[in-house]
Amino acid sequence: MKQFVCVLVAVWATMMMSLSCSGPSLTCNFRSADISTTPDEHVVLAGFAARQGLSDGVHIPLRTSALAIRDGEKTVCIISNDLMEISPALADEIRDSISRRSGLARENILMHCIHTHSAPRTGGVSAQPDGTNYAYKMRTCETIVSNAVSVIADDAAYRAFRLETLQAQTSINRNRCEKGGPVDRDVYAVRFCEKNGKPICAVINLACHPVCLSHKSLILSSDYSGVARRKLAGEWGCEVFQLTGAAGNLDPQHLSADLENVDSLGTALADSLLQHRFQRVKEEGTLKFGTGVAHLPFRIAEVTPEAVRAHADSLVSASTAFPRFADDVRG
Repeated sequence: MKQFVCVLVAVWATMMMSLSCSGPSLTCNFRSADISTTPDEHVVLAGFAARQGLSDGVHIPLRTSALAIRDGEKTVCIISNDLMEISPALADEIRDSISRRSGLARENILMHCIHTHSAPRTGGVSAQPDGTNYAYKMRTCETIVSNAVSVIADDAAYRAFRLETLQAQTSINRNRCEKGGPVDRDVYAVRFCEKNGKPICAVINLACHPVCLSHKSLILSSDYSGVARRKLAGEWGCEVFQLTGAAGNLDPQHLSADLENVDSLGTALADSLLQHRFQRVKEEGTLKFGTGVAHLPFRIAEVTPEAVRAHADSLVSASTAFPRFADDVRG
């Protein structure tokens, strides 16, 4: 069987599994910044091919979060953005800029987008020069860069920390393509705390697209993620950001333009975590950083143009209500 190579961004797996934990020499710094639209901006939102119209307000503000971890010699910075996507080329530009301005090697800068479909498009025909989306893109890229640089370069702001972790189960996600298909219901959380126990920040990891707000919604939002993080921040005493796991086929249980739907699912996710207590991680005082490659098989023995067309047709047949989606898939 032929195989393809999936190069893992590995933000969560690499850092949370390789970060042995927080001994005397380990310090961290964290900041976040708003990357929402301004009140007078009306932009093309990303994600749904069937969506029509421009954005008309903000539900949960979008943020960029940067966490830098240092062991005295090496530093790693994890960035999570409440955006649907950033193209590989643009991501390289952002990481290059952060590297130049902070002095941190680009390979030590890891960037992630939570994939909310209620964020502005930052590429393609919607983000051409002189347009509203282009202005948003340029301002947001600068905010991502400046926030990360301020975290990496502010030596005096780094604090010694210890780690706390928890694992829970949630029922807010489902397999969107296969009835009864596999669903990863595990949700993880890590909290970084000062040595006196004061929380610095926390990160959650869940495999689920932030698409509770359907194509009928024109409101800017970090979706269920923002709702859950807002409630968790109040309970945990610190800002919370998300790393979205392997969410290829995993959607929320319900998609609707109704804000009550996204509030309900986000609250349910937060509640599933709040049922558990954090467990302190044993301190070893080492920081290990690495990347990995996963070799995953295709479901078919041979990938041919005919097989690709057949797969596209099967996707289109399940989405007849969205002609633009069909065009995109066949393209």
